[in-house]
Amino acid sequence: VHPNDHVNRSQSSNDCFPTAMHIATAQAVKEQLLPAIAELSSGLAEQAA
Repeated sequence: VHPNDHVNRSQSSNDCFPTAMHIATAQAVKEQLLPAIAELSSGLAEQAA
């Protein structure tokens, strides 16, 4: 068994960047986008009332 094949388990280092981007995007959506949408929704509900 080649050491690189054993350590990497056939995962290319090029797979790391897209995975990191997906994780960062999901975190940003959860921490920033969803609260902003909730705030917008409540603001619009106040104006409608």
